[in-house]
Order: sequence, then structure tokens, then C-alpha cells
Amino acid sequence: MRRSIISATIILAVLLGGAVRADEAPQRSMHVSATGSVSVAPDLAILSLGVEAQKRSATEAMQELRAQMVTLFEALDAAGITGADRQTSGLSLSPIWNTPVEGRTRQITGYAARNMLTIRVTDIDATGRVIDALADAGANRFNGLRFDLADRSAAEDEARRRAAAAAMAKANLYAEATGVTLGDLMDLSEHFTGGPRPMAEMAMLRSDAAMPVAAGELDISVTVNMRFALED
Repeated sequence: MRRSIISATIILAVLLGGAVRADEAPQRSMHVSATGSVSVAPDLAILSLGVEAQKRSATEAMQELRAQMVTLFEALDAAGITGADRQTSGLSLSPIWNTPVEGRTRQITGYAARNMLTIRVTDIDATGRVIDALADAGANRFNGLRFDLADRSAAEDEARRRAAAAAMAKANLYAEATGVTLGDLMDLSEHFTGGPRPMAEMAMLRSDAAMPVAAGELDISVTVNMRFALED
């Protein structure tokens, strides 16, 4: 019986406490958002390319692909692209079907073996020469080129500073215009925009094609959301 009385007392205290909090006036606040941006020259080019070999049999296609990849890796070595700057991103083998004649079923006419690589070119001025060298070495699939920064932290921090300064200025302006006083910062969140800049994709590489490359600039933006308490 005593345990039941104690339990009832605790529950009543909790309920009364909740009722008091519910009667309190909600905290007045102001929410603002602002974006800070910075433009920087990229120092890294990321290529997605590889080799496709087509032969009558699956075994022949894989053997041909293996031989072509050896030549491609030798070209990468010569360009100084080794270790973590090159990574296999896809390896596939698929049948090649003929165009069916009316009334006949499709037939397999051969096999296509493909090996795709992701390559990081840290000497960005050499990007065009690297692409040409790999095309000469047998690369015949090109899935894209994008530019980025090897270390984005400094640019992102500068964008944060600009976004925070813009948000603070906006909050102070609204406070002055509406005759309220800003209190403490209650909440802050951020959202990044502006990733690596891609270039147009091409399905095939040709060894006789010149490859001019323009890196341009990267736009890195941070949007901050701030909520300030309003003082009475």
C-alpha cells in the first residue's frame, strides 16, 4: 500500500510539473539563413576511363583485355600515376547480341570485356597530356572528367566564415528594423553545395584526338541556418 502511495505521489508531481511548463510562454526567437561562397582554382583532375575488348569468345575477350591493361598500366607508370592515384572502378564481361531478323531469335555473336579505372591527376596542367598518352596506350572508354581540390577544408572554412558573417549581419539588421534585441544563439546548422565540377562525357577515346582541357574554378558554398533567442 505504501509503495502505491509513493508511486501515485511521483506521478502527480510529474504531471503537475508538466502542467507548469505547458503554461509557460514559448521562447521568442528569430531564424535567419545565409550563404557564403568562395571560388578557387582546382588542383586535382579525376578521370574515369578504361579499356573494352571485343572477341568471339569470353576467354579471348578477357585475354585481350588483360594484355591491353598491361600496356595501359605501363603508360600510367610513365606518367607518374601510381599507388592510390589509380583504382579499378569496374570490371565486366557481357555478351554481344546480334540484331535479330524477323522470325528468328537473337544470337550471341561475341563478348565484350571491360576494365574501368578511376585516375587522380595531381599535376592538373598535365591532364590533357595524360589523357592523350592513355588513349595512345589503348584506352577506348571515357566516362568523364571532373575537377576538385585535394584538400577542401580551407575553402570550406572560408565559405563558413562568409556564411556566418552574412547570417549575423542579417539577424542584426532585422533586429534593428523591428525593434527587438537579439539574445543567445540557440541553434546552428549548415548545408554544403558545389561539388567537383564535371566535364562532358564521351563514349570513346581516339588516339588521334587532341584533348584540350580547361580547369576553370570551383564554387564552394555553405548555407548556414541560425536561430537566436529574442530578449524581452
